[in-house]
Amino acid sequence: MQGNPVKYTDPSGHCVFGLDTIVRVMAAAAIVGGGANAAGDIAVQVANNWDDHRTFTENITDFDKKEAAIAFGYGAVGGASAPVTGPGGAIAVNAF
Repeated sequence: MQGNPVKYTDPSGHCVFGLDTIVRVMAAAAIVGGGANAAGDIAVQVANNWDDHRTFTENITDFDKKEAAIAFGYGAVGGASAPVTGPGGAIAVNAF
């Protein structure tokens, strides 16, 4: 029967780890991995570009946004692969 909204329900509650759960875990891991990788990249850039003759605000906003976005992308791919491949997959992606 097409359009049956109860076709894919689990009334017993035994199926916890369905495809939707895996996708959600991978998405959450991608966000966390990307954020952590970007934050680390920004911290390194700010530390390397620090100049005592500038204000604090000028120092913390002086970083390459494109580089941080690329770092986020690598972290997101690594984070998303970790639930499937384990930490080795995330390490391999971020090492690349």
